[in-house]
Amino acid sequence: MRRFARRLCGQLLLAVLVASQLVAQSAGPLRLDPVASYGWTDLSDSTRPLSVTDRRLQAGELGSVNGAVEGRNGEVFVLDPVNKKVAVFDRNGVYLHAFGGDGEGPGEFRRPSRITNGPDGSIYVWDPQLKRVSQFSADGKNLSQRTLPTVPNTVGFTVANNRAWFVRLLLGRGLAVRAFDLTSGMAVDSFAPLTENEVSISGFGAPGSITSNTSGEIIYAGPFPITLRIWSGGKMTTAGTNRFPAARGVMSDAGVRNTPVSMRGIAVRPDGSLAAVYSTSDITPANFHAPLKFWLEILAPNGRSLGKTELQKVDFFGGISATANGDLLLSVTDEYPQVRRVRVAFGPKTTR
Repeated sequence: MRRFARRLCGQLLLAVLVASQLVAQSAGPLRLDPVASYGWTDLSDSTRPLSVTDRRLQAGELGSVNGAVEGRNGEVFVLDPVNKKVAVFDRNGVYLHAFGGDGEGPGEFRRPSRITNGPDGSIYVWDPQLKRVSQFSADGKNLSQRTLPTVPNTVGFTVANNRAWFVRLLLGRGLAVRAFDLTSGMAVDSFAPLTENEVSISGFGAPGSITSNTSGEIIYAGPFPITLRIWSGGKMTTAGTNRFPAARGVMSDAGVRNTPVSMRGIAVRPDGSLAAVYSTSDITPANFHAPLKFWLEILAPNGRSLGKTELQKVDFFGGISATANGDLLLSVTDEYPQVRRVRVAFGPKTTR
């Protein structure tokens, strides 16, 4: 199943492979309590593996997942790149409808890879094959689309201030974030110059992550040392480096042992705190294929760590999104692709 998921994605994307139920094993006071799931929940013949074709015949089920966002009315919009659609569920996981489809016409997709929601409540989907940003209403109506003249290989996407913001795949020196005007389609801004350390680990495919808040600020988290850079009013400020305790000690042992850090996703919660997922891996010359460890950490608006947890038995290739009440939406591939909604809580779980 893991090979199948990776073959479908073919890029750094939001996909989590979970062996059973998604329950984070706490590495601190933070825990994630399951709330709801979107996609497959039960099958009449659960022992029979279903092909992609079988899945396409199931209206509310997903071929794969490349991210999910919450709408203003509590709906959950899930990007399914295999079926080239956006599946819509109510808050409790009941399938409502889908929009999109395979093609090059208005509102159709060839290779949709990223989904985000704008400040006006509309849904935006980025299709790198068509070089197109498509805007939809909550009921799936195609409101607009903009073909961009040139876009680098991207691993992050958000929309704010009528601009589409992208994080380029970090494969050399330059600015990490670029913005395109959604009216003209022209490149208008770029920021976040990469440090030497960030450039040095680009070969590990360690990109940054991007999000935006209700004030229209763009928040970029670089890979190493993890640096929060904020773009607001045409200026960049740096919120600090190495805010994430599990990521400290990176590139240690005089270069003999490396621990690359890759930001997998960052989201702003309603209280202003940040939820970030990142990975670490101890790599030595004798063990170049050391397994990754995945962490989820919550930061206060001032950058102080509120708690972290290690995500056990998880491969995480993409991002994360937050809901109106602070829950987090994580895309997973267990036996079948799903989105899981989890609630952030602190302290041990009580029993009655």
